[in-house]
Amino acid sequence: MHSIKLTINGKTKYMPIQLTPEQEQMVELYTEALTTKADLTGWEKPETGEYGFYEDEDGTVTSIECNEMTQDKVDNLYNSARIYSNSGIAAHSIRIQLLLRKLRRFAATHRTKPFDPKRGGYTIMYNYIDECIECGLTGPYLALGDIIFETEELAQEAIALYAEDLLWYFKHTRERLWTNQ
Repeated sequence: MHSIKLTINGKTKYMPIQLTPEQEQMVELYTEALTTKADLTGWEKPETGEYGFYEDEDGTVTSIECNEMTQDKVDNLYNSARIYSNSGIAAHSIRIQLLLRKLRRFAATHRTKPFDPKRGGYTIMYNYIDECIECGLTGPYLALGDIIFETEELAQEAIALYAEDLLWYFKHTRERLWTNQ
């Protein structure tokens, strides 16, 4: 639950407001944009006295203060690229990784034979001109991070299953979110 701070005649009051999930996301992004130094990427290792953000066992963003007691955990999280200096970047990264794991699992559990580069496979893409999600034949190559579906029908089924998250990924996750620009 969020609230709006109102100051009237020198008296401060807080008024509770209900936000939609999309509005919640925008509040988070704006808050991060206002509170994060412009020269930071969000991927910096927190220093002593600073907070870092990581995914806990429940899949939610959790903060940790970097101090003598937590230094080993912060070091381990940083060495495995799982801690962020920006909670918005952490939330986006965690959501993206969850989507990619779901898509990889879907592709793997529906695969009946190994990938054949001569035959190719199908992958999911976003067409920014027509503003739609599509699937396409990969050909005899793989790009870093590609998730290959055995058939076009399986790629289309994955698109239907994860449409909302895929649209969010392609429309709202751009380089600017990763570099605070």
